[in-house]
Parts: sequence; C-alpha cells; structure tokens
Amino acid sequence: MGKRKNELMVGTLPNVADFIREMAADKQAILAKAAQKKRQLQAFMAKEGDHQTNFNAKMIAVTPEQKQAYRVRNLQVDYQFAVRKLRQEMGLDRPHFAYKAGFSLERLETIEAGEALPTTDELLRLAEVSGRSVHIRFD
Repeated sequence: MGKRKNELMVGTLPNVADFIREMAADKQAILAKAAQKKRQLQAFMAKEGDHQTNFNAKMIAVTPEQKQAYRVRNLQVDYQFAVRKLRQEMGLDRPHFAYKAGFSLERLETIEAGEALPTTDELLRLAEVSGRSVHIRFD
C-alpha cells in the first residue's frame, strides 16, 4: 500500500507543475486585460470634458444583459479557480476527482476551464466529497 501511495504522489508532480504554470499564465492574462481596461478608461476620461458626468453617462448605457453576462463570467472564473484548487488540495487528477464527485470528465473540464458554472447539486456533491460546507449569500 505504501508503494502505491508513493506512485500516485510521484505521478501527480508533473500535473502540479503544469497547474502552477497554467495558473500563472491565467493570472498574467487577467492582469494584462485589467491594465488594458485601465488604459482605455484613462484615455476616455482624458478625452472627455466633465470626467465624472461623462463616465456615469457611459455606465448607464450598459444594458442589464451586459451586466448579467459580466456577473456570470466573474462567477465562472471564481469557480474555475476554486474547483481546481479543491481538486489539487485533495490530491486527485481530473478523472478521479470527477468520478468521486459524480461528474462526467467533460463537465469537470468545462467548469475548470471557466466555461460553465457548477449547479447547486454539483456544489453540494463537491462539499460532501471534500468534507467542506457550502455557503450561499445574497448581496
């Protein structure tokens, strides 16, 4: 049994290194996009006469659908990192983690890629297999 445990640990080391590289690349991409948005906002404010009034007028022009899409995308990114972190903390690769949580591998990959949100049932299963709890709040 001890040998099997060591084999699993050694087998996951490249995955951890890949995960760290992937997370660093994701972080750099997010920071680059944020810097780009900041430059766009600064250029907009420099070009406009009354900065605050014009900025508020632009913000009002955002549709509710755009605001909702922005919120959903933020949640997808949050869950992307949270589910990967949970899987890594449990020391499981994707197939084993998906099996243990009752997900298909494809479903887990879409969540970890930030392309989908986990359902409430999926969050409860993740909490159960990891020994954690789920907290839902309304802001």
